[in-house]
Amino acid sequence: MAVTQIIESDLSQASGATTRHIGLGNAWYEIDLTDDEYTQMCQVLDPYISHARPDSRLSAGARGGRGPGRSRSDRTGEVPITTPEQRDKIRSWAREQPEFAGTVKDAGRIRKEILVAYREAHPEMRFEWESSPSF
Repeated sequence: MAVTQIIESDLSQASGATTRHIGLGNAWYEIDLTDDEYTQMCQVLDPYISHARPDSRLSAGARGGRGPGRSRSDRTGEVPITTPEQRDKIRSWAREQPEFAGTVKDAGRIRKEILVAYREAHPEMRFEWESSPSF
């Protein structure tokens, strides 16, 4: 028996929403938004984000490394850049590509070169860390 999960928007209660991760201050939040609501939020934030720079305190953790005295368990500033559904699509696509065939893991972090190649092949794909909508 197949089970279908329907996610409703936290704002409008419309179905077909996706869980989004948002960082503000020193806290991270999750909110379920439709694509239109997410695009609207990105348009409001774009003037600020386009002038922002990456947080240097998180850059070592975001690359998977550890800064001085940091253990794996205290990398709390990291946010997934893809949803589970997006990761499944990326892995399926990568398995079909000759240069990645046989090297794609079923779980865990997706290699950067796979993400870059997928993004180049799918310019409509939106990763959470990008600053402006591209749908």
